[in-house]
Amino acid sequence: MNFIQLVGTVSKMPEQRPESTARNYSEMTLAVTSNFREATGQFRTDDFRICLWRGISDTIAESIKLGDLLAIKGRVEVFEGQYIVIAEHIEFLHHK
Repeated sequence: MNFIQLVGTVSKMPEQRPESTARNYSEMTLAVTSNFREATGQFRTDDFRICLWRGISDTIAESIKLGDLLAIKGRVEVFEGQYIVIAEHIEFLHHK
């Protein structure tokens, strides 16, 4: 089973990407803070590439702002040699 759930803030707004099958999609970046402190006492933040397909791409692109807190459920795939999260469901937790 391939399932991932992330909660983080929008650190890069969705950008439209043309796709070879004539369907458009967009990519955004979600900054997710670790649950544990580093040796320095700071929490690490990881950036995840999020792929938004079809209707979810249009809806999210029109609704989000930088810094919005989102919960994303989806799956992980390898795309162009890098891991990317394919969003299947998005919830707004805090909208600026």
